[in-house]
Amino acid sequence: MIQRIMSTMFLAGLRFSLHLTVRKRSAKNRKKRAYKETVKTMKMLHEKLIEGKQLNEDFTIGPKPVSTKATKRVLAAFLSQKDKREDEDFYLYAAQTWVKDLDRKSRRTSIFFIVLFFVLTFGTIGLTQIIGGFGGTPALLILLCTILSPVLGIFHAMRTKGWQRWALIVINAVILYGFIFYFFAVN
Repeated sequence: MIQRIMSTMFLAGLRFSLHLTVRKRSAKNRKKRAYKETVKTMKMLHEKLIEGKQLNEDFTIGPKPVSTKATKRVLAAFLSQKDKREDEDFYLYAAQTWVKDLDRKSRRTSIFFIVLFFVLTFGTIGLTQIIGGFGGTPALLILLCTILSPVLGIFHAMRTKGWQRWALIVINAVILYGFIFYFFAVN
């Protein structure tokens, strides 16, 4: 059980670092470090899947079943690119396939933190109107979550691409600034 958890955590971290590497413009330049690191990492994963008998040499599913969702994603990336296995950029294509949906997840997570901020803020205002005020640990936790939601929203917004990145960063920054200004101006 612990080994599965460690494997999942390792693959999640590796996927995120590959996501950052593959996004660079130098990732397709064979002489650059980003390309070499991507190929080296994907070769290592390919060898581990073959050693674990989850993938055969001819890029078919191996006899041993895949146990985690993270491993299934890696396996699916290799299997989807098996027609390009003779190409020199095969491992780069497999890496791009493996990390392609991380931008969308980061965008959704950033939007989730925007919604969470408003839910916490208006929920606290409503609860204060109904109860007449509350304090102590619950108030501190709500305040902490309310401040952290735009900060985490900015972090996830920085992981997205294009104009949506800047729009989400600005929205989260304005929310954070407005909340801090209002919190310290009223109190």
